[in-house]
Amino acid sequence: MVLAAGSDSVKTAIICPPTVYGAGRGPGNKRSRQVYVLVSTTLKQGQAPQLGKGLSEWNNVHVHDLADLFVLLTEAALAKKPELDDKLWGKEG
Repeated sequence: MVLAAGSDSVKTAIICPPTVYGAGRGPGNKRSRQVYVLVSTTLKQGQAPQLGKGLSEWNNVHVHDLADLFVLLTEAALAKKPELDDKLWGKEG
């Protein structure tokens, strides 16, 4: 639905960050909830939680790097560079 809403005038991108860590800079929540709960659970149980055989991996991103990505995407949307548009927006993005 998000991608279908995109057009030459409206740039769409879906950003699905993994575990986000680091102190936030905004007026609201400044603490990573995911990492806090994971560490709290690990300390209470004496070991990290494991699902199945424990073969999956979680990627992570620092909150400031994620914020930088939003800024870069906003700047790219405003720049109106057709040579980049096909690579950044819609289904190819």
